[in-house]
Amino acid sequence: MGNCLGLLRRTPLTKPHLVSSVAPKMAKPPPVDVYLQAEFQSMDTNKHGFLTPTEFANLMVYLGCNNRLLEKLMEDIDPDKDAKIQEKDFIIYMHKYPGLIKNTNIIRGLFQKFDKDNSGSALKTDVVADLKEMGIYNDKIHSKIEAMDHNKDGNISYRDFLRIYLSGK
Repeated sequence: MGNCLGLLRRTPLTKPHLVSSVAPKMAKPPPVDVYLQAEFQSMDTNKHGFLTPTEFANLMVYLGCNNRLLEKLMEDIDPDKDAKIQEKDFIIYMHKYPGLIKNTNIIRGLFQKFDKDNSGSALKTDVVADLKEMGIYNDKIHSKIEAMDHNKDGNISYRDFLRIYLSGK
């Protein structure tokens, strides 16, 4: 997993935000906010519109950030100190520290391999084909992919992908 060292530097990214070993070559990556919203919503399982400090900490660890800086992150991301992290604050915060986006892009990069048209969703057939190509497809993964396509339309949204991924952690 990645870490968040250097995370609080406010410097622009000079390299693409994709994981080069996982992400496909694309002309233009999808807006990162599409993925940030899905990440927030996947952890907001009770749909209250906010994350608790524990939910935020879990999300950051699942996305690849180590827990050494989470206390500092919590101080910064919850400006009104109500122990509720709103979606807009989460997205603003992630953009405020580009190093945080960069260090939490492991899952984003994997999903972008499946998301051929950069829409924030992937065809289930593409996910299956790509996983088979990677040599990591089996019956357990097949059932998880079926669960990701909850409305049976043949598409898997990043939010549903992340929800199933995080439920296995």
